Amino acid sequence: MKNRALSPIFGIDDAAARNDIKSMVLISCPSRFSAIDYHFWESGMWADLKDNIDCKWEGKGARTGSILLSKDPPIDSIGNIKDTALLFIHGDRDWVVKPRHSKALYDKAGTYKNIEIIKGGFHAERLIEFHYARMRSLILDWFSKTLR
Repeated sequence: MKNRALSPIFGIDDAAARNDIKSMVLISCPSRFSAIDYHFWESGMWADLKDNIDCKWEGKGARTGSILLSKDPPIDSIGNIKDTALLFIHGDRDWVVKPRHSKALYDKAGTYKNIEIIKGGFHAERLIEFHYARMRSLILDWFSKTLR
């Protein structure tokens, strides 16, 4: 793998255990898996769920390891990241993982970092779908700045 820094498969645990990941973008990342919100009554939830079912859940969710193995909560690992620039992006209307998760991770991260909370943004894929130009700009600008 030539350019590991741009691979989408790395997670917080990977960056905490390695020193060759230079920059990451974390979108709608939970601080603790046990604290995921699932507010089914919120606006956008039913449309999001329908879209996920219609595409047979293809590409949905991020699993960087076996689902059978326990994973450390990201909030416990993020402080171990020393040389990876971190950009946190979250929607303020995320019904699955509330923005407080990204804010907690941001606060605990001890490396170069930035956080963007997108007004009107839903969770992950819907954040990208409905705010494509803003997300594209944020991500490209981040990597341009941090991967020199």
